Amino acid sequence: MRKAMCLLVLCGLLLLPVVSAVECALGEVACSSLESCAGGCKSKADLDGEGIFTSDELNLMIAQWLDGTVSVIDIIAALLVPVVVQDCYDATTNPIPLCTCDDLQKMNLNDRANYELQNDIDCSDTVNWGNGAGYSPTFGFYGVLDGQGHFIKDLYINRGNVLQYMGLFRILRVTGEIKNIGLENSEITGFYNVGGLAGQAELGSKIVNSYVEGKIKGDKFIGGLVGKSEGVIISTSYFSGEVSGAFSGGLVGYSIGPISTTDSYWDFQIGGVTSSKGGEGKTTVQMKNQSSYPASWDFADVWAISPDVNGGYPHLRAFAVS
Repeated sequence: MRKAMCLLVLCGLLLLPVVSAVECALGEVACSSLESCAGGCKSKADLDGEGIFTSDELNLMIAQWLDGTVSVIDIIAALLVPVVVQDCYDATTNPIPLCTCDDLQKMNLNDRANYELQNDIDCSDTVNWGNGAGYSPTFGFYGVLDGQGHFIKDLYINRGNVLQYMGLFRILRVTGEIKNIGLENSEITGFYNVGGLAGQAELGSKIVNSYVEGKIKGDKFIGGLVGKSEGVIISTSYFSGEVSGAFSGGLVGYSIGPISTTDSYWDFQIGGVTSSKGGEGKTTVQMKNQSSYPASWDFADVWAISPDVNGGYPHLRAFAVS
């Protein structure tokens, strides 16, 4: 009985302070019990150095603690060992996996391929790329980028007064699609046609289950998701942050063709952007309240919302690893 109680204390109370270091592969669930970790826990380290604690490895660690082989301090220290995420770009596969910001940059090699994020990606070093110009986005993208519920953090692009069409992609072509992805704390600066996900989006291009948070700046035609639309289709997506420039909008800055936005929103209080070509403005309180979203926002399997995650704004659930 005492061992059982200690087991709960070990996996529950002692690991809670390092929740940021532990994330179950089936979703953002703290390891408060072995059952919640049945799918394997993604952590900053593991027993074989792959960055993933499987349930077998966790059971082994617990068994070693119970028989006195390892201490609680040993276990917590293992959780806190830094992980180095390796590149995983493989052009021979479809879709091509992306694990790092360097992998993202390699999308320039094939603008018609399909890509999938394998994990959250830290792009904070892009502030040092290109002598301060930052990330260099793909010019025209015809394929599908599926974030699989992951986000790209700290993406930096600074190409103001130089280039038109600026965003994660400069132009989202007619067959291009961006889905299940977030950009957090992004800073994107261009000239004309600047958006978080695409500077310009052509007729038939799609943005689904995606969000951008950050600062989007330019001279004119500036939008939180898309700078200029020629007929983009946007659904269950949002923007939160600052948009600055002439002909600017919360979701889309300017449109010269039909535009379809379904159940998509922007926070008009944060950046003071009161209009958009498509979408609906919400207050900060509404944006952080699950009840203000329609049934098309799947908070069971696709989205989640918590005051302790992503500043209280909706965030995507990482897809389960098959």
